[in-house]
Amino acid sequence: FPSGHTLCTTALATALVLCVARVAPSSRYAALGLGAVWVALVALSRMVLGAHWPTDVLAAAILGVFIPVAFNTLLDLHPPRWLTR
Repeated sequence: FPSGHTLCTTALATALVLCVARVAPSSRYAALGLGAVWVALVALSRMVLGAHWPTDVLAAAILGVFIPVAFNTLLDLHPPRWLTR
């Protein structure tokens, strides 16, 4: 508990979607859709294989979204000095 595969996949997908939203805002919905499908397939595979319960996968997905969003918010509120120059 939680599913490591789902956690890592969700965190990476969320970070990539956040990056795409900053670099190419017009593509953010496509990136969000691809990321959601990728995460759903990984999460579903963990449950189908019997490696994790749905609660394990759900907790991993929540953590996987929270961590990159928290870092993104912190960087927006307090940008590092090298970013503000």
